[in-house]
Amino acid sequence: DDVRKWWLLPEQKRDYPNLSRMALDILSIPAMSASIERLFSSANITVSDRRNRLTPDIIEMIESLKSWKKIEKAI
Repeated sequence: DDVRKWWLLPEQKRDYPNLSRMALDILSIPAMSASIERLFSSANITVSDRRNRLTPDIIEMIESLKSWKKIEKAI
């Protein structure tokens, strides 16, 4: 059930010492999706029915500019 417990088993640590440490480091990072959800929500507003012909490059530029503008306002 808990992958971290499996990597903590003595035989896993012995057989795969580097991989075990790496897996524990990665699995210890808490999952967070708030920022990516905000990004998709913002992109959804940018790409509306009226602006459905924007290319991915243009959308990326617009979203970057919006993000930079928010950072600028926070400073």
